[in-house]
Amino acid sequence: MAGWSELQGADEIDVGRYFEYDADAIQKLGTWLDFVRNWAANVLEVGAGTGFFTHILLKLNPRMTLTCLEPDDTFVKVLGERFGRGIRVVQGTIEESSIEPESYHAVVSHIVLHNLPDAVRALCAMKDAARKGGHVVAIEPAPGAMNHYPSDDIARSFKLLWEVKTYRWRRRIEAHKLPEDWQPYSRCYPQIFEKAGLRRVHCYGLSCVFTLSDERFSFAERKKWIRTRRKLLEDERTRTTRELIELGTSEQDIDRAYSVIFDYVEQLERASEEELSHIHEQEVTNRTVTIGQKQ
Repeated sequence: MAGWSELQGADEIDVGRYFEYDADAIQKLGTWLDFVRNWAANVLEVGAGTGFFTHILLKLNPRMTLTCLEPDDTFVKVLGERFGRGIRVVQGTIEESSIEPESYHAVVSHIVLHNLPDAVRALCAMKDAARKGGHVVAIEPAPGAMNHYPSDDIARSFKLLWEVKTYRWRRRIEAHKLPEDWQPYSRCYPQIFEKAGLRRVHCYGLSCVFTLSDERFSFAERKKWIRTRRKLLEDERTRTTRELIELGTSEQDIDRAYSVIFDYVEQLERASEEELSHIHEQEVTNRTVTIGQKQ
C-alpha cells in the first residue's frame, strides 16, 4: 500500500524533525500524557510513519505495550527495522483497519489528522479503539513555524528548493480529490474532538525552538544532523531539480541555489564547536496537543 513516502521520504522526515522536541518539551508531554506512563499501558499509535514519535512514546514509558498502525509500505518496513520486536506493527488506516475495539488505554496520533480529509471520522475510529475511560490524543501543527538563516542569500536558496513541496502538495490534493483551497491548518481540534463524541477535552500549546548554536544538544549530535542533511540534499537533488523545472524554475537558478546551500553546509561541517556557537540557524515549530476521553 503506497502512500505518504512518495511525497516525503523517511530521511526527509528524520532531518526535518530531528530537533523538534527538546527535553523540556518531552517533560511537558509526560505531564500531559501521564496516562501513558502507567507501567501496564496498552497504547495504539495511529499513523506512526517512520517512528519519530514512537521513540518519544517509548521514552515516556519503555515498558508500555505499543501497537503502531501505519498504511504506507515503506514506513511499515522502516518501523520493523528500527524497533524490531519492541513494538507491534499493523498495516492499514484507522478508518479501515481491523484494530481491536475498546482495547487501548490511549490512542495517539502525531502530525496525522491535518493530512486527512475527514478528521472526525478518523477520531471516531480512534475513540472506538480506546477502552472506556481511555484517552485519545492528537498532536498537530499550529501556524507560526519558521526558519531563520545566517544570510538572506541562504534563506532565498532554501526557499527556492522548498517550492518543490508545493508541487508535491498539489499532486496529493489531486490524488485524494481534495478541494484546491483545502486548508488543513485552520481546524479547531477541541471542536472536532467533541464532534467525535469525546469528553473532558483539553488542549495545550507547545512551541519548540532549535538553534545550531544550542548547547542543550551535544556538538556531536548537531554535527551528525548537518552531515545527514547534506546527504539528503545530495540524494534528492536530481528529483528536486526535475520537479522544480516542471514548476517553471530555470535550471540556472536551481544550480545557483544548490551552490549557495552546499557552500553553507561545508562551512557548517568544517566549523569547530566555538565557531558553530556563532552560527545561528534557527527553526521554530508550534504544536497543539489535544486530549479527550472516552466516556
